[in-house]
Amino acid sequence: MIIHFVSHSMTLLNGCLTTSSKSTLWLRGYGLMRVMKLDCPTSLPLKIRISDLDVVSYREYVMSLFKMVDKRSRRELLEKMLKMRGRRKITRKLKGSNIFKLKAYILPRDIEVESPEGIALQALTVSNPAAIINDRNSILLLPRIGGLNFSRTLIGYSHVSFGEIQGEMRIRAKVLMMPMLSSESVEDPRVDPDDETHVYHVRAFDVPTWPCFKRFVFPFSARIAHRGDQIIAEEIEPIVVIRDDNVVLLDHFRDTFPLSRNIMLVRPWFDERKIGGVFIGEREENQVKYESLRPVPELLPIPGLEVKVGCNVVLRLSRGERLIIFHSVDHPHGTYHHFAALADDGGEIMGITDEPIISPMHQLYCGRRPATIFVCGAIRAKDKLMLFAGKDNEIIIILESEMDEVFERMKFLCG
Repeated sequence: MIIHFVSHSMTLLNGCLTTSSKSTLWLRGYGLMRVMKLDCPTSLPLKIRISDLDVVSYREYVMSLFKMVDKRSRRELLEKMLKMRGRRKITRKLKGSNIFKLKAYILPRDIEVESPEGIALQALTVSNPAAIINDRNSILLLPRIGGLNFSRTLIGYSHVSFGEIQGEMRIRAKVLMMPMLSSESVEDPRVDPDDETHVYHVRAFDVPTWPCFKRFVFPFSARIAHRGDQIIAEEIEPIVVIRDDNVVLLDHFRDTFPLSRNIMLVRPWFDERKIGGVFIGEREENQVKYESLRPVPELLPIPGLEVKVGCNVVLRLSRGERLIIFHSVDHPHGTYHHFAALADDGGEIMGITDEPIISPMHQLYCGRRPATIFVCGAIRAKDKLMLFAGKDNEIIIILESEMDEVFERMKFLCG
């Protein structure tokens, strides 16, 4: 597939993107060539109040994001990653080891969710939840709720007391963010470890009427606010890269969210090589400096053993220490194993587990994607670490371990 833009320059001016009023997009793929005119305003805000937009306005906003995808940067980042893969100091091993035990679970039948207008929604799957401590008695759970085959996914919210986190749970939820377009999925929430009013998430767009587009996947940040007994997403903003004073988007970037106030964890997926790994980059809010992006050797896939590595959640331990829960996906079966790393605020890896702290737990449940666990949330409750995960893309599981056990498994590189 070849994508060319005629009149595509975008620069940042007073918080807005400036571009030509009309751009021509040429698409060549699958033996087809299409030409279409995209009308877009000369001043495009990156940050939008999503509640103020109708579907047509949001469509125009999303179409403008498609035009910002930069393939040159992707190629350069792939080259950087391939050069750094052999420089890790500690090599992971895939084993059936687990230090976490099941504490609670939520099945699709256990969740009642209603639309903003009060109509009950049918939850066919529920998974990949983030979690925020409300107070000493309760948490805010942010589950991914959806249909089948990644269709119609949305992010909900539910207040859950600590006493309810036991065995099979039943919860009532409301919608926090839902798709506005037929092509859209909204999923995989993560909470900023330094600012719990910012929920990072993924917006994926399957565009079936243009088969050469396949799928666009962009990381976003949402600012949430409490309005009485409701929680709303006031604004959303894509995670962008600043390169030579231009603003670009890097497509197929999941698992991208802050490590600290100054560092962003970035996980590109290079579809042309079927490989993905973790980079860190300097950030100013949701803008990442391209020149600062560098791969983390300990968080890159091991050739012949893994196809990708990505970060799941960051837990702030102290002013200078962060606990990273990350996953590796094995080659060739795509099975997930979870590990832990200790990093400083600048992204330097100080310690890492060389064996899994969570293995697939295949006998726990068998769903749409067997032997798959995917963590999106973490909280520290006294001396215990509680992880919130999706299982087999179908249910939620809540796992618990002693915090000390995590550190006992670590091999320290420094400090």
